[in-house]
Amino acid sequence: MEDGLTQILWDWNGTLLDDVEICRAVLNGMLGRRGIAPVSLERYREIFTFPIREYYRLAGFDFSRESYETLAEEYMRIYPREARRAALVPGAEQALRRFQAAGIRQTIISACETHMLRKQAEQFGVARYFDGIYGAEDGLGGGKEAVARSWLSLSGGTAAGQTLFIGDTLHDCEAARAIGCRPILVSFGHQDRSRLKASGATVIDRFEELYPTVFEKDQREKGDGVDGQ
Repeated sequence: MEDGLTQILWDWNGTLLDDVEICRAVLNGMLGRRGIAPVSLERYREIFTFPIREYYRLAGFDFSRESYETLAEEYMRIYPREARRAALVPGAEQALRRFQAAGIRQTIISACETHMLRKQAEQFGVARYFDGIYGAEDGLGGGKEAVARSWLSLSGGTAAGQTLFIGDTLHDCEAARAIGCRPILVSFGHQDRSRLKASGATVIDRFEELYPTVFEKDQREKGDGVDGQ
C-alpha cells in the first residue's frame, strides 16, 4: 500500500456483516412463493450483482408478471427482521479496532438504505469505529458508486494513495476505482473468488490477511532492515 494511508471505506453486507446465507434464504423464500426453484449457495454467489434488478432477473423472477419495485419492497420487509440473526464476519471487529488504533479514519459506503445501515451498525456494536456511515436513499439496490461520489464530495476530495475501499463484490471494485481508491476484495461475501480475481484487484480469504496486505510495503521494508543487520 502507498505511504500515508489515512482512510478506509468499508462495504457492509458480506464484508463486515456475515449475511450471505440470510440473504439467500430470503431470496429463496420469495422464489418459492412464486413456484420458482431455489438457488444454491454456489449459484447465489455466481449471479449476485449490481444493480440488484439484474440479480433478481438471473434468479428467475419475471418482471412481466411483477415489477422489480414490488419484489424489492417485499425483500426489504423481510430482510431486516431476518438479519437480526446475522453476525459480524470473524475477525471483522478486530480489524476495525486495529485500524482505528493506527489512526486511520473508517467509513461505511453501502447500497443499503441509510437508516437501516446505521441501525445495524449500532446493533452489532461497531458504529463507534466509523467516522461516517453512508447508504442509499431507498432500498432498491441501485448501487453504491453514487454513494461513494457523495462521500467524496462531502469529504472535500481524497488522494488515491491515501484511501482504500474494502468490499466483497465487483461493484465495490468499480466504485473504488471510480473515485480513485485502491480496492481490496474479500472472498467470503456475496460473490465467489473466481469472479473477484477477474477484476485484477487484491483478494483476501480472511481478515487475518488484511492488515499485512494493506501494509505490505512497510512489512517488506522492515524485513529488509532485519535481514541487513
